[in-house]
Amino acid sequence: MKYFITEYFKGEFGDKEINDSYENYIHSIFFQLPFPLKIITKAINFHDGLILELTLDKDKKCCSFLFLLGDLQIGYYFLHLNYKNFQIHDEVQFRKICAQKMEILADEVALSNHGVYTHNYIFTNFNELSISFTDVSINIEKTDEHSYMKSHKQEGVKIKE
Repeated sequence: MKYFITEYFKGEFGDKEINDSYENYIHSIFFQLPFPLKIITKAINFHDGLILELTLDKDKKCCSFLFLLGDLQIGYYFLHLNYKNFQIHDEVQFRKICAQKMEILADEVALSNHGVYTHNYIFTNFNELSISFTDVSINIEKTDEHSYMKSHKQEGVKIKE
């Protein structure tokens, strides 16, 4: 994470300063982002979200997440996020995060190199997950508060390989 670092969540930086810096960065790379990343950066809030399921297909170089996102104001939804040509930067940390099923505090999208993007997440225990990829697709499905509550009781993240 470059912007939403642990110190930010501990109150060592002002909200406006960090949010403005990140928004300025996204604005500077926005037209270089594939359409699904434009939606992710402008319309999807990962805060308090959960990873429910992960599917890894290392042969096809695809990594699919099923997230549960939302709140009482906007409603709840499942987000299917499929990273193509992915690389998880720290697989041990990644599996640790999945086993603990922590809520997401924030996410950041970055343009790493030409055609390579990074999606970073920080969780309530301040562990971070970083995924690099060349393409991404999304699918959104509406759900309800009952499914949200039921998913919170689920132990860990279901991992399919």
